[in-house]
Amino acid sequence: VLDSVDITFLVEDRSKRSESVNMYMTGRMGREYVVVTDTLLDRLTPDEVAAVFAHELGHKITRPVTIPLNMAIGFCKMLLIFYLVHLLHRRRAIAETSRLQALMHILLSIQIVSQLVSPFSHAIYRYQERTSDAYSLELTQDPQALRGALVKVAAANLEPWEVPGWVYYTNASHPLLRDRVRMADTFAPSSD
Repeated sequence: VLDSVDITFLVEDRSKRSESVNMYMTGRMGREYVVVTDTLLDRLTPDEVAAVFAHELGHKITRPVTIPLNMAIGFCKMLLIFYLVHLLHRRRAIAETSRLQALMHILLSIQIVSQLVSPFSHAIYRYQERTSDAYSLELTQDPQALRGALVKVAAANLEPWEVPGWVYYTNASHPLLRDRVRMADTFAPSSD
């Protein structure tokens, strides 16, 4: 399967400034590339690196679905900000003398709308991560490699196993580590 994947890899020399580990996909759709830190390559076994890479390939699969959703949320967010500024500015045009007040209304509106919309955005990110974890498990058929990678990455990056519910729903871009490990532990490899 991996022989047919046409993707560029870049290795980031992170070990000189940090102990954190990461692998991520970036770039435009159709021109993605994967960045992997040297610290991840040093700390994970080859099977664990393969599981993380398969996870990143899962992001490539989900991008055509999630990018339009994120764009729609961004558009709605922009409309809500304009509407809130309009309400805060008492439905008047912005006068030359009230530019500072208008700026304050804009900044306040951005903050309010961002907080209101963040649970929806983060739900999409968590969906991407869960789907990518499932893709990694299906592609590698090695739940122990994904589990090991998740635990090692979390330890290196000081990620908690759990967070309070309100933090999870408003700020968490990834599913809880406990749930991701449980998914790997309950995965039954196919007998093909």
